[in-house]
Amino acid sequence: MLTITGEILKEGAYYSAMLEQLGAYAQGKTRAAARQALASTILAHASDVGLADGFSVEVTDDGEATLYVTSPDTPRLIALLLRR
Repeated sequence: MLTITGEILKEGAYYSAMLEQLGAYAQGKTRAAARQALASTILAHASDVGLADGFSVEVTDDGEATLYVTSPDTPRLIALLLRR
């Protein structure tokens, strides 16, 4: 399974989640909200290029500054990386 790493940082009252490889950025009041917003952003990017039907991603973090994006559909995640 492919895992893409990104960053999650606290900036003031919000957390920012960033995945530069896909050009995906999101924000939330909690770590969980920022991760969920990033997953939604990634799915929106997938929809833009016609890959969203049945595609899902999971965004987790290590409790520090690193987040991890995985998908049970590795070929589509790779296709999204290449298209972005």
